[in-house]
Formats: sequence, C-alpha cells, structure tokens
Amino acid sequence: MQWSWKNTLPTIAQFIISLCGFVLYGTGFLLMLAIGIFYMVSSKDFSQTASFLAMAWTAATAAVLNLPSIIYAILRLLGRPQEKNFVGDHHRLLMMMLAILPLALLAGATLSSGKGNALLLISPMHLLAVIIPLWIILDLGSRHLKTGSPQFTWGLLSVSLTVVPLTAILVELFILSGVMISAVAWMVYNVPGISDVLNRLQMRLAYSSLNPEVIWRVVQLYVNNPLTMYMVLAVFSGFVPLIEELLKPVALWFLVNRRMTPAEGWVAGMICGAAFALFESMNAMTSSMNSAWMVLALGRMGTGLLHIVTSGFMGWALAATFEDGRYLRLLKTYLLSVFLHALWNGLTVILSVGPLVQNDFIQSLGLIAPLGVIILFINLFVILLHNNRVLKRQAAA
Repeated sequence: MQWSWKNTLPTIAQFIISLCGFVLYGTGFLLMLAIGIFYMVSSKDFSQTASFLAMAWTAATAAVLNLPSIIYAILRLLGRPQEKNFVGDHHRLLMMMLAILPLALLAGATLSSGKGNALLLISPMHLLAVIIPLWIILDLGSRHLKTGSPQFTWGLLSVSLTVVPLTAILVELFILSGVMISAVAWMVYNVPGISDVLNRLQMRLAYSSLNPEVIWRVVQLYVNNPLTMYMVLAVFSGFVPLIEELLKPVALWFLVNRRMTPAEGWVAGMICGAAFALFESMNAMTSSMNSAWMVLALGRMGTGLLHIVTSGFMGWALAATFEDGRYLRLLKTYLLSVFLHALWNGLTVILSVGPLVQNDFIQSLGLIAPLGVIILFINLFVILLHNNRVLKRQAAA
C-alpha cells in the first residue's frame, strides 16, 4: 500500500493516545505504590495500605493493557504490520482463567474478611474477579465473528480505557456540579431558612475530621428523606446512563470511513464496553476490603455484562448507520441502551440504599429489587448469545 498521511494519521493518533495512557497509568502506579508503602511503614495501617496497593495494581494493569496498542502502532509505522495476536491461542488461556475464577473468588472473600497482612494479598484477586468475567462475556459475544486486526482491537481497547472513562468522569462532574449549584441556588432564593440548614450541615461536616461514622450520623437525616433517594435515582438512572452510553463507543464515531459490517460494529462496541467496565469495576473493587467483597465482585460481573451488551448494541447501530444512513435506528438503539442502563442502575441503587430510607414504597421496591436484578442479568445474557447467533448467521449468508 502506498504511504500517505491519510492512512498513517490514525496510527499516529493511536500511538500517541496509547503512549499517553501508558505514561498516565504508569505514573499512577508509582504514586499509589509509594503512598501505600508509606502508610505501611509509618502507621502500620494495613487497611489504608491495602487500598492504595489495590489502586496501584489497577493502574499497573491499565498501563500494561496499553502496551500492545503501542507495539502494533510502531510496527505499522515501520511498515511491518502484524496480523498475528500476541495473546496466541486465547481460547485455551481463557479456559485456564475460567478454572481459576472460582478459586480467585474464594480467596478474595477469605482475604477481605481478614485483617493485617492478609489484606495486602487481596489486590490480585480484585483483578482476576474483574478481568476474567469480562473476558468470558466478550468471548461469548464475539465467538466466530470477525474482530478486525490486532492493531485495531488493541487500539480500540487502549482508547476506550484511557480517553473514554476520564472524559465521562469530567463530563459527569461538570453537568452534576452545574445541576447541584443550580438546585442550591434555587433553594436559597425560594425556600425560607434553607441557608441556615446548609450552613449547619457544612459546619458539622467540617468538624467531622473525615471520620466515616461521624459523617454518616450527619448525613443520615438527609438519607432517610425519600426526596434524597429520588434525587439519587434521578442522577444514577438519568444523567449517568445518558452520558455513558453516548461516550462509551465514542472511538467508533471516528471510524466512519472504515466501513465496518454490523457484526464488526457489534464486536467493536463490546470491546469499548469491556474497557469501560474494566476501568469502572477495578476502581470500585479497590474500596471493598470487608465481608461484602464477594457481593461486590458478583455485582460487577453483572455491570460488566450490561456495559458490554449496551455498547455492543451501539457499535452495531453505528456500523449499520454508517452503511445506510438510517439515523432513526441509531437513536432508537441509543434509547434502548440508556433504558437498560437506567434500569440496572435503579435496581442496584434501590437494592443497596433503599433499606436505609424510611419510606414504605421505597422499602417495598427494595424487596423486589434482587429479583429484578437477576431477571435483568438473565435477559442481558440471553441478548448477548442471541445477537451473536444472529450476526453469525448473517455473516455466513
């Protein structure tokens, strides 16, 4: 193929983004590792040490996952593109990981319930409990479908792991901060006495010394208010799905000229969703150093399935729309993805926070939320297998 800037610029962009991701996460690894060692040496606080070491492992994993994209991009720029994946026979490796998963879950549950040095060994269990299920789900959804070149798939993973989560966090913080500031300003001007209430809350939080028990006693009165619960649901089942389902497949918007088939779009979207779920779940697991570890690990499997399926839908719709220009289908698919995401978030919020709210209706929802989560998980899994089967049949036709 004759060299041209048009063909080379995407590879240069991939190299720069992946290198930035490697440096960013590598720096985070060194920083978290240093802080963790400092806590271990200075205070013997194994709980804090374990949290920072878990964040160090998370950053190191993300840094390593950027390396294949860097290598493939360099080889392409040198005129030696590689079509062979470094992973090799990934199905055999996946079977090995599947056998390891129950042991990792058991070890993680045991270590998280312990104290002292035991907590320092839990970080690898975090990673195994997150990465293996995501890999299995991604493999089931993409089995026997064309996945693109290794450079493309690793580059997509790198961009989705580096750019998308950070962008989503910034956008969510910006929008939610604006909403909160507007809401507080409206209450100050329209609700008598609200300024005194906010000032007392601010002072009590300032004197809490960041003690979780003190902070909980301060905010418990507001948590028990059903209005607070409805606001939390509005955020996690409203704003968050709208933003994340738009941003997760953002890398695919720049591939309009690639002319992907719907099956390739489905696989590419799933990779985007898996990368986002990997970032989100690894960070969530670092906060679990207690007996709830197993529950959180199982819950993150469901969240990973959700992100992979909804992003797969978006990837399929984007590829099909780039081909025939039917943007109404893309809008319907986006709304479907948002609905599934909102339903999952709403059920999990009610399941985890609902029992704390002194409201009969919300507590009644809390009783059926576990069944709702299970039914939604089963439906997402069925959708994953069904879409894979339909797309294989279409590709063979």
